[in-house]
Amino acid sequence: SSGQRDSKVELCDLQTLQRVKSWPLNDYCFNLAMSRDGRWLAAHTHHGILLWDLFAASQTQQRIACESMGGNLQFAPDACSLLVGRPDGSFEIWDVSSKRRRGEATPPAAYLLGDTGQAVLSPDGQTVAAARGSQVWLYDAETLERIRILGGSHRVAAGILFSLGFIAWS
Repeated sequence: SSGQRDSKVELCDLQTLQRVKSWPLNDYCFNLAMSRDGRWLAAHTHHGILLWDLFAASQTQQRIACESMGGNLQFAPDACSLLVGRPDGSFEIWDVSSKRRRGEATPPAAYLLGDTGQAVLSPDGQTVAAARGSQVWLYDAETLERIRILGGSHRVAAGILFSLGFIAWS
């Protein structure tokens, strides 16, 4: 459903591959995210982030008034916060229950190496890695303070990911 006007979000059961639920968006969808516990589903659209509590009986659509466009979405492991990455490597952290922004961070632009980037949350939810230009900036996910800088090669960091015990970027 990504990038199509008047798209919808489809939820299917993995065992039966049967559609469980469908929600109309009436908007473009940049990205989707689901919390690890399966409770929250988020859709990043032109008009903000739409949230559904899949454990609630009504599954009423909720909205986070996020103005960022594109980028990635990722729930923290405890599903209490949501990382909203921007295409330039900057990011915002939103509180899921209050629908308020906790903060944002923008890694400095690398001279002559572009403003494209990506931000991702570590598996434990404690660190955000934000790639921008040729460097990867590590941030404390709670305080949004910079921890350290990785990289420094003469190429643009195109992608970044975490696994348990490792961080990789290209």
